Amino acid sequence: MSLPFDTGHAMQVAFLVIAHNAPKQLQRLLARLAHPDHHVFVHIDAKSQIEDFAASLALPHVITSRIRLPVYWGSFRACQATLELIKQALAREPRIERFVLLSGVDHPLDTAANINRFFADNRDVEFIELDPMPSESKALSRLEHLYVSGAHPPWIRGLAKLRRALRLGPIKRDYRKGLKGLAPIGGAQWWALTREAASYIDRFADENPDFVRFHDGVLIPDESFFSTILGNSDFASRVTDCVTYTDWSAGGSHPALIGKRHLEFFKAVSGPCARAEGLRPLLFARKFTDEDAAVCAEIDALVDGRGA
Repeated sequence: MSLPFDTGHAMQVAFLVIAHNAPKQLQRLLARLAHPDHHVFVHIDAKSQIEDFAASLALPHVITSRIRLPVYWGSFRACQATLELIKQALAREPRIERFVLLSGVDHPLDTAANINRFFADNRDVEFIELDPMPSESKALSRLEHLYVSGAHPPWIRGLAKLRRALRLGPIKRDYRKGLKGLAPIGGAQWWALTREAASYIDRFADENPDFVRFHDGVLIPDESFFSTILGNSDFASRVTDCVTYTDWSAGGSHPALIGKRHLEFFKAVSGPCARAEGLRPLLFARKFTDEDAAVCAEIDALVDGRGA
């Protein structure tokens, strides 16, 4: 899909940020998102020391989540935290038209003004990956086997441990029943959705508690929960790829860290020049650490020097 860039129309944007570490990187991210029409809603993992994030949460455009959940890798808690941020943003400001999900270790690849213009120029596009399952990276076993994480009660964790000791294997489930007949669709965790799509997800979750409960036992549900809901709706016809870059070249279940080696790539695939050539727009990259101030500064210099 070839996407336009700049018609000069601003819009209200909510950035929903899930963070658990790297407070310095979070502060760099939030500072770069500052804009008169931007609202940033931040969830800090309940297992983290919130005092470490005080500087970020004190920024004037930042709203701290009213609920803090302990988020465990691969569990449904990340989805729960996201649903809470969606609900808070919907209720707080009715003029918000775009909802963008980010992690606390992301960094923008464009200025806040250009990011705002880009979304204003693509008001009806849903930026989310939709990848029917099974796929090369997402097996149906994610849905078919009950995944037990640190978020589950002790008795469930104990039962899972006992089954492993007895070599009984994971508990199998009927994912078709759990999905209420919806086709399983995977995708990246990160997305940028219209208010209509975010409202649809909010209503769907409220009206389908069995669907939500089923995902409490899915492996890495943040890579299928939202995409399955939208991919089985009328919004699917408005979808194109997400706008967050992740480097999976290292293999494994975690992405590679962003470094100076990525700078030339970012020059080619981000900003107005790339969009004018019809390339996939990339507005954010992940992931960075607290020690990546120099790399972020080079990205900022590239972005600021490029201008609008």
